[in-house]
Amino acid sequence: MADSDENPMECNEFGLSNEETVSLFSASLNKALEKQSNVIVSTITGLTEQLGKSIALKSAGHVPESRKTFEFKHEGHKIQFAFNQDRLSKLSEIEVLIQEGDFTKTAAVIAEEKTVLQQRNKILKIADRHGWDTVHEYLDDPLADNTEDAAKLRYVDSSSKEIVVDVSTVGKSDTWLETVPTLKDSPSPPCQHQLQVEPLSNENSEMRSVWTEIQEMKKDNRLYLAASDIQHIIRKGKSDSSNKMYDAYFKKFRTWCSDHGVSYLPAAVSTVAVFLSSLVQQSVSESVLSAYFYSIKWFHDFNVCANPCDTKILHMVMEGGKRIFSKPIQKKEPITPEILEQIISKYGDDSRKNNLLSVRVCAMFLMGFVGFLRFHELANLRVRNISFHDFYMRLHIESSKTDVYRRGNDVLIASTGNATCPVFWTKHYLQLAEISEKPDDFVFRSVRYFKSGKCHRLCSINKPISYTRAREILLDSLSFIGLDPKLFGLHSLRSGGATSAASCGVNDRLLKIHGR
Repeated sequence: MADSDENPMECNEFGLSNEETVSLFSASLNKALEKQSNVIVSTITGLTEQLGKSIALKSAGHVPESRKTFEFKHEGHKIQFAFNQDRLSKLSEIEVLIQEGDFTKTAAVIAEEKTVLQQRNKILKIADRHGWDTVHEYLDDPLADNTEDAAKLRYVDSSSKEIVVDVSTVGKSDTWLETVPTLKDSPSPPCQHQLQVEPLSNENSEMRSVWTEIQEMKKDNRLYLAASDIQHIIRKGKSDSSNKMYDAYFKKFRTWCSDHGVSYLPAAVSTVAVFLSSLVQQSVSESVLSAYFYSIKWFHDFNVCANPCDTKILHMVMEGGKRIFSKPIQKKEPITPEILEQIISKYGDDSRKNNLLSVRVCAMFLMGFVGFLRFHELANLRVRNISFHDFYMRLHIESSKTDVYRRGNDVLIASTGNATCPVFWTKHYLQLAEISEKPDDFVFRSVRYFKSGKCHRLCSINKPISYTRAREILLDSLSFIGLDPKLFGLHSLRSGGATSAASCGVNDRLLKIHGR
């Protein structure tokens, strides 16, 4: 049959016309778009609900569990974190100002931040040297309300700082690397710095045998605790500060010997003599020279060595060094009862009787004066150490410079009933400080100003007031009444009380008992 002139609907290879193909494609596309549209709508709905819940929680004052405020263990970290958060806020503010083109205000904010950072660096130096309590007190004290007052902090000589040195690396033999446990019945905790017995040369084998025998005894379970605790017991023969000092200075001596290729334990007499001579040439202080000498002596005694420090020549070197470094002693003036009365009249008047800072001045100075208290005794008084009676109060001094075995001493202070009555001011201070019912709290510690209550309160950290801050308070008080603070020191309270008692006819025996 011939082909027709009219061409019917064309079909593709699948047997579908063009119209059918377009219809099928359109249907598939519509289904895919509808499915994608449902996914988008579902996602937006979920985000909207989540945002609504977040706004509702925020308006209700609730914070999700994961967003709770982080609790810092150390106060310094907490303060630095808050400071960093403030700086981040300021940086965001600067970013907005730059976007708005307000460069004048941007420069002003940057200048303000530079000032804040400079002040922060100054505060960090004070905190590193004296602690955060001192920083808080200086920032909150009305007498120290400007940025320049931080410069009034006295420089603490690095030689007088407490140096913590781990001497666990002393010696070369692993035989002596033993941690010293304490006896179960011993109330004392293990000492912080564990000593090692030094490996001695062969010619000292007889001396070394003492520690070797002790080491052998530790293998017996019945003797282990007792043998292990010997080092701890020996160290308790010295105060903690003396142990730390000996550790630090002997480590420096050991380094010097290693650098010069000579033995440090046992050290030859000539080695110690040359070492001490080098210290004299460096013009170290007399106290540093003595610290090196006695640290070398102590470590040799501990290790049962022939002690070079017992020889006459080294004692002659020490005497010569002390004479070279000797300086005239400039004793501080004692505080008289008249000076004390002026301080009390200024800080204890009616307008300041409820100010904790002023009352602390009165209580601390009067107690130190009439009790002949050293600063260490005054600063370490706890509430439990004070008891009040009808006509006097009793102070229990747990540790004292002259109380080597820490037996304790009692100091009785009478009630006078006048304006300078130490018993009255002590009671008043404890009431204002709100620590009368807290026996373990230190009596004198840092004070902070609380803006919310517009009052001063003791810091929550139970730490005694530092020597530097106590001295600052005394010198500021003396300046306040018009006296030259350079003539006085904290010991002026103790010496002034003793001088006043002696001038009133108190016999030497009673002075000695009261002054410990």
